[in-house]
Amino acid sequence: MQNFAILLIGFTLFSSLLLAFTQIRGSTEQEGIFSRVSAIVLLLGISGLQLAHLGFLNGTHDTINSSLYLCLLFIIAPSFYGFSIVLLGSEKTKQPAQFLHYLPALVCLFLPNTIIYPWGFLGAFLVGTGYLVWIAARLYQLKEQRSRFKAELFGLAALFCIAVLVILLAFSMPLIAERWFFTLYSILIASAVFMVMLVLMMSPKVIENVSEVAKAVYAESTLKNIDEQATLQQLDKLIINDKLYEQEDLKLSTLADLLDLTTHQLSELVNTRLNKGFSQYIREHRINAAKRLLIDEPSASVLSIGLSVGFTSQSNFYAAFKELTGIPPGKYRRQENSTS
Repeated sequence: MQNFAILLIGFTLFSSLLLAFTQIRGSTEQEGIFSRVSAIVLLLGISGLQLAHLGFLNGTHDTINSSLYLCLLFIIAPSFYGFSIVLLGSEKTKQPAQFLHYLPALVCLFLPNTIIYPWGFLGAFLVGTGYLVWIAARLYQLKEQRSRFKAELFGLAALFCIAVLVILLAFSMPLIAERWFFTLYSILIASAVFMVMLVLMMSPKVIENVSEVAKAVYAESTLKNIDEQATLQQLDKLIINDKLYEQEDLKLSTLADLLDLTTHQLSELVNTRLNKGFSQYIREHRINAAKRLLIDEPSASVLSIGLSVGFTSQSNFYAAFKELTGIPPGKYRRQENSTS
């Protein structure tokens, strides 16, 4: 079991650094500095915990009974909260005030080692429980949208179950041998990272999509003075007749400007009236166009068709096509040709 835990620690370290690099490259100004910092701190905090576990299990060093380790424990929950407030559409507090969530972690650096284990640990997990309840409540409010995110919600449910297991493990700490506790804790952390990687592979745009829906669900309506039906007709004209979906860099803000709307208004309109996010809406039009071209232009390569409808790479085209049709584009073409 210990060797298995060490193997998973290696996986966690590699995956966390990869995700941190991806987050740095893919972050946007709309996220806010607190959310961007929290995402990076979360991944670095997880890496720090797993490095401490690796040293303890290998017997090379013991930092688990140090104030630094306790600080890392207290960092995880507020960091995940900071990342989630954008994902779940609830970033309302001013940015400087949000950093107060990290105050308990800073205090831990000055605590005497005598109270770190097990009482400091239990305190960290109690704080984590509070954040977990908040996140669960926010996710529950999205229950009406669950049909749109079946795979994603499966991953989130699995993450929630892992978090519950961590809490149960924490409260059984006085009853479990120290080595067994950190072995199991390492495995649960690695399991959570694995679920994140799995969800991102299944749905690369999950963060963008869920965030867009959450903002539309929680926000006060911005469409009070908008002729929604007329605007939807204008949107259809731009997308279907003018084929704006062919622009690979098409953004929500671009369409909003053309419709004389704000990005929040257009996002809410698409989410509430079409019951889908903006990204999904554009992907569907691109895939529908690709399906027609696969039949109408048999000599054209699958890649050229994908690029012509607005996808930036073959992998993005294949993933989106399979997500919406259940089969790869090449197989779709063969099936349609065989039945015609």
